[in-house]
Amino acid sequence: MIRLPDPARSYAILVGVWSYDADAVLDLPAVENNLATLRAVLTDSDGTALPPERCIVIRNPRDARTVFRQLKKYATSAEDTLLFYFAGHGFTGDRNELYLSLAETHPDELPVSAIAYDVVRQLVKESPARNRIVVLDTCFSGLAVQDMAGGTTAAVLGQVGIEGTYILTATERNAPALAPAGARYTAFTGELLRLLVGGVPDGPNLLTFSEIYRHLYASMVARGLPVPGQRGTGTIDQLALTRNGWQHRAETRQAQQRRTEPHRAGAGGLQIRRVVFDGIVAHCLAVHPMTACGLVAGPMGSDRAERFIPMWNASASETFYEFDGAQQLAVWREMENNNEDAVAIYYSHTATKAYPARTTTAFALADAHYIIVSTRDPDAVEFRSFRIRDGVVTEESVDVI
Repeated sequence: MIRLPDPARSYAILVGVWSYDADAVLDLPAVENNLATLRAVLTDSDGTALPPERCIVIRNPRDARTVFRQLKKYATSAEDTLLFYFAGHGFTGDRNELYLSLAETHPDELPVSAIAYDVVRQLVKESPARNRIVVLDTCFSGLAVQDMAGGTTAAVLGQVGIEGTYILTATERNAPALAPAGARYTAFTGELLRLLVGGVPDGPNLLTFSEIYRHLYASMVARGLPVPGQRGTGTIDQLALTRNGWQHRAETRQAQQRRTEPHRAGAGGLQIRRVVFDGIVAHCLAVHPMTACGLVAGPMGSDRAERFIPMWNASASETFYEFDGAQQLAVWREMENNNEDAVAIYYSHTATKAYPARTTTAFALADAHYIIVSTRDPDAVEFRSFRIRDGVVTEESVDVI
């Protein structure tokens, strides 16, 4: 039976290192955001629903003893599920073993300045928790995959119930992870958070590790990012990490969305089907506080907004959006095959009113409707549509049919 971790009998330990003493080791400022948002997802009552005191955050630990003591304490106390997450630099030793970096780590002093992954693996292995999960966002994290399940995989595949060990890594063996300069999150955790927050359209109510990995793999390959790795024992990949943000938020706020009236102004206007209107609002609420974006398709040559197409925000930003290039190409081909045009482009404003920003105005397509949804007040969503020609913004009426 697919289920979430038991919140009263589970612990999550989130370790992130983004500030390093050694000049030879680059700082990773995005890791701080990784921890904050991942903790918010895990403690969200609409997500994993862990009590805050059971989601332990270890920020910039300096030495291995700090991590060892904290992990041992909570690994020993976990009964149902233990989740260990690490984000930071990863290094390999003389025997190709994996080390997780700490604030005082120096590449020439790994055995005494970093924590060996083997130490983490042993602590996780010894935990009485029924389900043990490790998520590593670090270079060379694929080296850990071979260790987690050991040689017991075949023996436990026939077990009934969700138990065992599972590891999810940012890369395959011996590959580097990415932390793009200026990005809000590291590449792997950014994709993972986008999936956990935004959810899976038309997906199941609970997102299992199997479901998460399938979508994570597809999105990272499509964006040309390092391929993630996984390995598990038994049926643990059927353990759910969180509720499907897309479906859950859409259902719980459906009544509010249907009461949301579009703003009306100007002559002419946009006619939009009720199911499309509701879908756009649901998408924007589901990914808040990140910016949602997407397209609305209609019959070629018409101006009818009949099918909405949610898109990945490649920037994973709270203030602007960027369509994923590979997804955009696939969507345009699909519309061409269906004899459809892109009638409208939609995106959300998470903290400001629904009105085109200067960037939108400067680069707007003359023939498109621009739908902007403000989610700054989830109980009073603003839904407005505009035409933009030669830098002139004209608001239009919105008729939901």
